[in-house]
Amino acid sequence: MIEKCVQLRDDGAARDKGYDTCVCLVDVDQHASLREALALAAQEGFYVDRDGQGRVSAPADVVAGSIATDLQTAAQVIEMLLIKDHTRMKHDESTPYDSTHEQQHRLLPISHPEDWAAAPEWFRASGGRLPRDE
Repeated sequence: MIEKCVQLRDDGAARDKGYDTCVCLVDVDQHASLREALALAAQEGFYVDRDGQGRVSAPADVVAGSIATDLQTAAQVIEMLLIKDHTRMKHDESTPYDSTHEQQHRLLPISHPEDWAAAPEWFRASGGRLPRDE
């Protein structure tokens, strides 16, 4: 998995379509050992999630009670990356602008559930399009 992520990252960079962030899940079955997978990840500059004792954490290690909070945090991180990409495309690219508003709108129920619940129905049903966009 890490090797494939590295390949996709490098292919994108070679085409001037580099990624701001690369994420991959390690499938230990695809490597000779977990140690080998972690060494390759570290060598390539990937972040490896470890607990306080240095053990690599796995999805099964997540306490069920924290999943909603963890999902909300992940959605907020993705939202910030979309905003960063939106700004880059709008101001720094020579290619035609491709909005990220629809993806941001789709994240709102997860990233900001209280705000989403308080939003007017027309906004929730809008698909991220404001009346002035139509």
